[in-house]
Amino acid sequence: MNLVVCFTPLQILIAMQVIDRENIDYNDIHFVYFSPIMDIKHQKYYLQIASRAKKSTHIKEVYSFRLLRKIKKHFGLSRYNNVLLASIDDSITHYLLSYIKFNKLITFDDGLGNILKTGSYFVKHQRTTIKKKLFSVIHLILGRKYYLDDVKHRVDRHYTIYKHFENCVQNPIPISLFKFESVSLNPDKSIDIFLGTIYKEIVIQGNEQLLKDEVINFIESFSSKPIYIPHPRAVDDEFKKYELKSEDIAEDVVQKYLNDGFVVNLYGFASSCQFNLSGVKNVNIFVLDSQCLSPAMKDGLKMLSSTLPEEHHIHL
Repeated sequence: MNLVVCFTPLQILIAMQVIDRENIDYNDIHFVYFSPIMDIKHQKYYLQIASRAKKSTHIKEVYSFRLLRKIKKHFGLSRYNNVLLASIDDSITHYLLSYIKFNKLITFDDGLGNILKTGSYFVKHQRTTIKKKLFSVIHLILGRKYYLDDVKHRVDRHYTIYKHFENCVQNPIPISLFKFESVSLNPDKSIDIFLGTIYKEIVIQGNEQLLKDEVINFIESFSSKPIYIPHPRAVDDEFKKYELKSEDIAEDVVQKYLNDGFVVNLYGFASSCQFNLSGVKNVNIFVLDSQCLSPAMKDGLKMLSSTLPEEHHIHL
């Protein structure tokens, strides 16, 4: 049996590519999806593996002692041939790996975290303070054997969708996630799309609402308002009137517009979608900058904007 673990719709799409590359039979897969959300969008992507896997499990609990007990109860001492997963810095992942037995660990990109040099995937996590040492003891008592660096050293193979960027895991294997059809372009058809984010995760602490206000002002500056695609984990109310109601993630939405002959102008804060679609014909990437953004996000903006025309780097 092989274990496949995902936390987001994008990870599911990447996992399916890795399953094919590894020549793993879906009838020999136990698929586990950790997500507190299971709306129509998450359900659509969850079923792309769950409907084919021998066994599938959706776990909606967030990180807690209750979740750890549940993981240990359901997975403790289980043995797998291959474990396929992303989110290599996630404590849930670390505990799951600690409770099971497996032969090979095959990882793939979580998203931008794998290539952001100032992000948590690259920065060493020192546990030298008294508080962190205390937590380390508690983790040890709970049976945790893995942390980020342990996972990196244990990885047998890593697959990346960012082949032109250094990855936090050594010797990554590049894979192509999206294939776009060649269609006739209608020069009169273009669409502006704004990619939402989890604002509290990309700002300097305390600047979440300020950045949201900047985004709303930016969207309102268009004579024809862009459509807004929320992040799959977002629960914001401020952008409801701009939102595109769709069961597709952003990459699939863009693909449909391209197949209909549109030029797509894609605005966002150096999101994984923008990285994924950078260089795709008839997709114009615009990255937005703000004084509210964290250093890690500034790093991502710099990486992406260096591949774009100067006028495609917009300061809010």
